[in-house]
Amino acid sequence: MQTEKMIYQHVNLIAGLTSLLLLLLIWPDSGVAQMLPADTSRILRDARITYQVRTNIPQKIVNMDVMPPLLIQRKEILTNQNLELAMKSFLVENSKILSVKAEDLKLASADQRRGKWYVKFQQYFKGIPVYHSQVSFVTSEEGRIQSYGSSYRPDITIDTNPRLTVNDAVEVARKTYDHKTGRGLLGRDDELIIYPEENDSEVTYRLAWKFLLFTEDRNPEMEKIFIIDALTGQLLKSYQARFPGASVEGKVQGEIYPTNPTTPAVSTRSLAHAYVEIQNIGLLTTNANGQFYQGLPWWWQFFSFYQANFRLEGPYARVRDNNGNNYTFTQTCNISSNCNHTWTATDRDHINLFYHMNLLHDWYVDRLNYSWVNTWDNSNQFHARVNYNFNNAYAGDPMQFGTNNFASLICGCGDQRQTLRNSCFAGCSRGDLSQGLSRWNQIRQNGRVNSF
Repeated sequence: MQTEKMIYQHVNLIAGLTSLLLLLLIWPDSGVAQMLPADTSRILRDARITYQVRTNIPQKIVNMDVMPPLLIQRKEILTNQNLELAMKSFLVENSKILSVKAEDLKLASADQRRGKWYVKFQQYFKGIPVYHSQVSFVTSEEGRIQSYGSSYRPDITIDTNPRLTVNDAVEVARKTYDHKTGRGLLGRDDELIIYPEENDSEVTYRLAWKFLLFTEDRNPEMEKIFIIDALTGQLLKSYQARFPGASVEGKVQGEIYPTNPTTPAVSTRSLAHAYVEIQNIGLLTTNANGQFYQGLPWWWQFFSFYQANFRLEGPYARVRDNNGNNYTFTQTCNISSNCNHTWTATDRDHINLFYHMNLLHDWYVDRLNYSWVNTWDNSNQFHARVNYNFNNAYAGDPMQFGTNNFASLICGCGDQRQTLRNSCFAGCSRGDLSQGLSRWNQIRQNGRVNSF
């Protein structure tokens, strides 16, 4: 018994020292002995979590407000010098929730713009990148994590010794063309990857060669990206390189109440006039059908994936929560497919309001050829905040909407004295909005209201 007890104590000691060593390797000079204990409620308190279907690990976490433990420990803000260690300290602290191994990740990009940090990590397995598997963060300027996204692949087991050379793989790809065309194609930008092959019931991981097959005269119709199994030579995937005509494009939709918030029916509608910020490209705006598009230079194809930041803001409307925080969502998109996003939530006030604010704007443009102008700054953007702890709606800059379902109807779509003046239209259809038109014109003519 004494011997067994000593062995047990030694095992516990070794396990403890091993955990400490791993933290030190990931988080050097951090004062591990003084670290705060992991508090999982810090990220779950007000957050909304979406899980991956197959792996059941978090895919998206939004509504976060968490400072990485490294920054708390060192009393620092986020910088280029500490951001990798800071984000990994968060992953280590919350490894049981996130099911992500920080040691599998390498920093892929970090971009600071408009008061936010956009940080992205690439997953690796035994030094080989895992295809389209990333972990991303959006933080405040000082480093408070606001949202988290993950396409991380856990539990990979695969032979990482290729049986085919990249030249063998290129020959396989050439055979997908006619003989004359295939002989004139060249391979470049090759890399060994882990490719997750998905079917309805499972994911199979393949060691594969990924490369570009191109022509000397750079004919975009002939050039493709190929992914060839590095063990069997099987063609796993191919797609047009699409340059010089590469593009990013997609559609933004939202779940809204088409009639009023007290009606249980929910409809998914296109969100017009919404900003979509594309990493390293700039700010795009959706059209009347909720679509956005941007052509790209030919060299953009080699990045293969990018981040898109969706906002409930546009040139004519901006909706925030009652603390003044923007509603944003960041996702990683593949350049070879559309980047679509549908805003959804249990409480849809913010989505519903943004949709109807733009609906009203378009109604004025259609009927009166008029786009509102704010007299205080000559801007065209209408501001609103939602989910205040009161059962009412108030005009002003910003407009304020309470949590009660009737908040947007207190002024009433049928009340000609208030409908358009106070903009209580979150539950109004386009036809309902016309009821207040004559009274709104009278108000403006009398000088009582100069703008929205």
